Amino acid sequence: MTALAAGMVLIAPAAAGAAPTAGRPAHTEIDSADHLDLSPSLTAPTHVVTVAGLPIAYRSFGHGPTLLLTPCLGFSMDDWDPALLDRLAATNHVVIFDSDGVGRTPAGSSAVSTVPQLSDQATGLIRALHLNRPTVVGYSLGGFVAQRMAVDHPDDVGALILMGTGPGGSQQVLPDLPSLVRAYLHSTRLCLPTKSSRCTSAATPMLWPRGVDEQLCATTGSA
Repeated sequence: MTALAAGMVLIAPAAAGAAPTAGRPAHTEIDSADHLDLSPSLTAPTHVVTVAGLPIAYRSFGHGPTLLLTPCLGFSMDDWDPALLDRLAATNHVVIFDSDGVGRTPAGSSAVSTVPQLSDQATGLIRALHLNRPTVVGYSLGGFVAQRMAVDHPDDVGALILMGTGPGGSQQVLPDLPSLVRAYLHSTRLCLPTKSSRCTSAATPMLWPRGVDEQLCATTGSA
């Protein structure tokens, strides 16, 4: 399975033979929005469902084919951009959640810290909510998790959408540095160089590998 380190790739679903499950999970509402005139993602109540003994906090909104969003490292439900979520919810049923020890989901007695463990947990959520082979949208670390779900639990995953991620592992092939820089500048335009200062990322300077700030300068013609 190949994924781009920058950008998005859709992996089409295999044919699904199973009919959707009619049952609905038992859950507990723990908060709700006060203003019903706001966006669907901001007004969606937070629920809890138990997965392997752990109460997982989640939100569900929108109508249409189901998208399960698997987050990046340390991402809680509140960290997703509402503009993105609302755009998705216009034509899809969107489910977001907090992973073990993040946001409103408490840490379990045994740490969930590996990609296979996170994959098992997200798959358990799919089953608990009777989502019936949703499209899994994986962002960054969540992209690793989504790919592992497709490998370990193919009967529970309908398709993958991978964003800002890669296949991981020692054999992954990353894009060359100039291509990565050009893709970043094209997609975000967050680099704002001046003639009197070095060109650096305005958003995530600590995430760049050594030499990327110099490459940004060379690409944009800034000293």
